[in-house]
Amino acid sequence: MVLLPGAAGAVLFLTGVVSLSLLPLWLGLSVLGGVAAALLAFFMVRWKDHQARMLGRTLQEARQGKWVAELQRIGLDIPLPWSDFSIAPDAACILVREVLVQQPEFVLECGSGVSTVLIAHCLKRLGRGRLYSLEHEPKWAQQTRRLLRAAGLERNAVVIDAPLVARQVEGRSWDWYSKFERQLPDRPIDLLFVDGPPPQKEGRRRSSRYPALPLMADRLSSKALVLLDDVRREGESRMIAAWTRKYINADVTWFRTERGLAALHRTPEEPDEVLSNPLEQASLSRAPRHDSARRWSTPL
Repeated sequence: MVLLPGAAGAVLFLTGVVSLSLLPLWLGLSVLGGVAAALLAFFMVRWKDHQARMLGRTLQEARQGKWVAELQRIGLDIPLPWSDFSIAPDAACILVREVLVQQPEFVLECGSGVSTVLIAHCLKRLGRGRLYSLEHEPKWAQQTRRLLRAAGLERNAVVIDAPLVARQVEGRSWDWYSKFERQLPDRPIDLLFVDGPPPQKEGRRRSSRYPALPLMADRLSSKALVLLDDVRREGESRMIAAWTRKYINADVTWFRTERGLAALHRTPEEPDEVLSNPLEQASLSRAPRHDSARRWSTPL
């Protein structure tokens, strides 16, 4: 069939009308396709990140599981509620070793939980010493007391309700434990374990645990040991530099645990040089490495 010029024009006109009427649909489909592709790419990235985190957590739990198994060697018969808020098993192994080696008479702990039970069990095993644990959360304090009762350790440890209040330290306000001083024995502290209070809103460069030594240094014995958890955080590592500069002469040991652990062994002599901030000098990964598998296994 041969189209007349008028008919051809009409067909072209109708084609144009149809194309224009379908243009919004085509544009809409194109936009939807672009959005769908962007969402798919976003969720694929999120999925990969999730998988990487899950793999990292699985590897981390496997490593920590080894230390949980090692802790069973001390003969503690109750299950412990390990969590992101409790001391990690690798750091707990070092804590147990230090208590058994130091054989303290008076242990003070900032922040109760799994570590409270472990320290109390070690003191019971040694047949000497008592632990006083400060806790600002009433529910957490009750949970720790239940764990102590279940393990038969009530005589070896006391959990003190110590709500956080504003305290002035070095001209600045800090939230620190209160209402505990009269409940402590009138004798020097042989071992101070600082694992609380939890981080507050001051920022990474300021640790909520800084007041521990300014307020407790004059109560430490001449050969006291101070243990500080979570020293991979910037605030805690800077805090140790300030402590050793202002309040305590100590040999400092950095342990490469999951969250970082530091031990300050008090020395009566003035040190030749003050420990500088490891973040300014070297990363924690370059700090003196102590293989905890060798260092703590013998005392257990």
